[in-house]
Amino acid sequence: MATGHVQRVRQHGAVNVRELATALERDYKNVHQDVTMLESAGLLLRDGRKLTAPWDELQANVSLMAEI
Repeated sequence: MATGHVQRVRQHGAVNVRELATALERDYKNVHQDVTMLESAGLLLRDGRKLTAPWDELQANVSLMAEI
């Protein structure tokens, strides 16, 4: 689950994708795809190769209504 990626980075400091995949015991390619999605959503930040999640809490609002 991708939220576990954000928690791991937040709790254990900045790591690169390979270190994160190893820590989560997941395939590098899958974690890389997850990290790319989390970065595009603004949930993980990258400084060079290092990842950060400088948030103490995340909240989300999801609209279930179709936009017209």
